[in-house]
Amino acid sequence: MKPIRLFVPLFLLIACAASRAATYSVGPVGCTHVSLADALAAAAANPAGPHLIKLRIGELLTGGISLDEPAADITIEGGYASCGASAPTPDARMVIRQINPGSVLRFDNASDTPRRLELRNVTLTGGSVNTSDVLGGGGALVLQNATLVLGAGAIVEGNVAGNGGGVSLFGVPSRVAKLVLDGAAVIDGNQAVGLGGLGAGGGVFALDNAEIRLVYGRIEDNTARRAGGGVALNTARTTLVAAPPILTDYLLPPVVLAHNTAGRATFASGEGFGGAIYSKQGNITIGAPATSRFTTNISTNTANYGGAIYVEGAAGPTDPFTFVALRNTLTQFNTAKGKGGAFHSWNAVDWVLDSTGLRCPFGPRYSACSAVLYNTAYNSTTPGSPGAGAGYIGNDSGSQRGIFRFARTLFENNRDDDGQVAVAMAFGTRRVAPSIDRTSSSGMPRMPSPRPSTAAPCRASAMR
Repeated sequence: MKPIRLFVPLFLLIACAASRAATYSVGPVGCTHVSLADALAAAAANPAGPHLIKLRIGELLTGGISLDEPAADITIEGGYASCGASAPTPDARMVIRQINPGSVLRFDNASDTPRRLELRNVTLTGGSVNTSDVLGGGGALVLQNATLVLGAGAIVEGNVAGNGGGVSLFGVPSRVAKLVLDGAAVIDGNQAVGLGGLGAGGGVFALDNAEIRLVYGRIEDNTARRAGGGVALNTARTTLVAAPPILTDYLLPPVVLAHNTAGRATFASGEGFGGAIYSKQGNITIGAPATSRFTTNISTNTANYGGAIYVEGAAGPTDPFTFVALRNTLTQFNTAKGKGGAFHSWNAVDWVLDSTGLRCPFGPRYSACSAVLYNTAYNSTTPGSPGAGAGYIGNDSGSQRGIFRFARTLFENNRDDDGQVAVAMAFGTRRVAPSIDRTSSSGMPRMPSPRPSTAAPCRASAMR
């Protein structure tokens, strides 16, 4: 019996050692694998994760990376000087460049256990998906029950698709696809160029059953032909949540959506909705911790309608509202060629602008901790009608009225060039919401264009 008793513990010891979380490395010499595809396959087959795959400094040319139903969570980290290095070199990275048509990365998880892939010090670039493909996802396509985390040093840039130039998300009921932006990661310079009903989400496109979570990072310089230069939510089953932290050593807002564009150079009424964010009935929650700082910055975005944000709510008389909450958000220098310099919504949309702090540093003075500043509506093709430098809220006849509520929010220097209303316009019976700040000056439509309605007026109110 003694040999048997000794054999069993030894067997268990060997099994435990074999199932321990592993570190893989990719390179020609002194590494566990020569190719990233082989390292990823080995990590995906090992259920004892989470696993780390180390990439060296440089550029990796690929025909596409695919991760299907991994047995454990995986992190891919670039910037190692060698496979034997214990940590990446500061500010170094691995650029993964797609050389064939298709997404740079495809991540699918058909298992019942949600799985997570994190990228650190890695750039995804060169992706080019057929522009008639609804799924899109030039940089990355993330499918059911999968979460892609863009962590420290991660960049998705220079990718093109019909939808989701940077990243596309598509889940199924109870198996949501997710994107997390954290660690100062960046999604920039991507394009959604599809025609017709495509061309949405230059940076990120949530097709259905999908969640976008912004913690710490930037979505900037992305373009979409039709809607959502930075981010597009396609259904009521998609959500955008910002949950920025308090960064004691970083005074700028942790979440930034800037310099994104919806629409082409020439104004057209059937495209260009939401320079930074577009939503078709998907809820938007820009949250904030308890702090007297701006924690989200939505600035210098451009669209035909809704320079910063455009939201299309449900049209039925009893349909649920789409909710938009912006807290500790600095919305500034956004431009609409048409209406709604900052915000534009249609039908059942409930807006709330508020802040968790009382006084935020703003240049040489202090401001309310939510602010809507220097936004402009140029009111193209409809001169003399209300353009609304800050917000344009409209609805169809028979639909529920939009609601625009605000507290602890500064409105200043918003402009309605060649129009009538500097701050907010409630469209329906053409009743104009009162101007909120005397420093704003004057000179939201349903796709493709606004029209008179017999609906009751929208509601704009200051919360107390």
